[in-house]
Amino acid sequence: MIEVRSPVNQFFDIDGTPLDAGYIYIGTTGANPENTPQEVYWDKAGTIPAAQPIRTLNGYPARDGAVSKFYTSTKNYSITVKDKRSVLVMGELNSDSGVFDELSEAAGAAGVGYDNATSGLTATDVQAAIDEVQTNIETADARIDALSSSFSGMVNLFANGAFVINTRGYVSGAVTVAPNQYTLDRLRVVVSGQSLTFTASTFGNRITAPAGGAEQVIEGLYITGGDYACTWTGTGTILVNGVTKAKGETFSLTAYTNATIFLSGEFEKFMLTRPEMIGRYEYDYSNDIALCRRYYQTNGCISGWSITTTAVNGCAVAFSPPMRVAPTGTLITGTAKAHDISIAFRNISSMGTSLSAVGGYLDFVSTVTTANKLHNILQDAVGFSAEL
Repeated sequence: MIEVRSPVNQFFDIDGTPLDAGYIYIGTTGANPENTPQEVYWDKAGTIPAAQPIRTLNGYPARDGAVSKFYTSTKNYSITVKDKRSVLVMGELNSDSGVFDELSEAAGAAGVGYDNATSGLTATDVQAAIDEVQTNIETADARIDALSSSFSGMVNLFANGAFVINTRGYVSGAVTVAPNQYTLDRLRVVVSGQSLTFTASTFGNRITAPAGGAEQVIEGLYITGGDYACTWTGTGTILVNGVTKAKGETFSLTAYTNATIFLSGEFEKFMLTRPEMIGRYEYDYSNDIALCRRYYQTNGCISGWSITTTAVNGCAVAFSPPMRVAPTGTLITGTAKAHDISIAFRNISSMGTSLSAVGGYLDFVSTVTTANKLHNILQDAVGFSAEL
């Protein structure tokens, strides 16, 4: 509820009684108002001039016998008040119009407090709060500008940062048989005989890289130079180009130059990104798997014609998306990789390739086949690697 107050000020005589039939003079600040009067008005808009002196009725300013407000056009003024006998009651050479007019001044907001318990601001007056909000806006604008000017390409340059893409079918904990053997896509175990383990987590997989490390080479094509940072969930540690980096630490990468990220220990939700992006995890599966397929793919079902009792020739293959370079094709261990039109499954003993980054053809030698028959090479019979 709002308290109702008298809208008109009351003037009093020296003895404290309401000043009746008194005189009020308003003049230039610092001077006698009776000698240097200034304009006063009966309305706030200043359209109805009031003749001086203003007379009082039972202490109230009066206009034509009725109580009325009156106004001056300046904040500071001089004032003289006299009783009905023209005896001085009070005088002030430099008075002002009060708190509400002060609030209308440029510095007025600095004198107003507010309840900031839930605002999240540290300011204790309205002007400081406005300044703080403006600073926050400018900081946000600067971050947006930094993102638009410094960020280029993918948000997360670390492929398979959720550790869920497993084109090679690597089994968690399987011991590697060669140095730098690839496991989950784009992650190679550095030391032969060590292994990578992974298990489902709240988002993607949680991996544990061995003591000898697992690493990913970031292709220079995606590195535009400037500042970067890595972030992840977990207790693991990293090296960037052989130098230890803390979680969230800013470091520089040379434009269009490969960079190696070395992981040891436990990780989830790994990101290599611009420092401005730290604090938000970006993951796009379709983009991520397309990036992984740039380096490693397996075949879909392809067909060729047997021209001898064992050779199956002219199996065309296309890579989508195109691979980084012309890949190396390798038979994936397993049996029953081909079958002929009579649906007799065959094993493949060897393969020849003629490949580019966008595709090519394959020739196979089957352990058993029949001349002049169409043969299908089953999906995932061949792996194509264009790893760095």
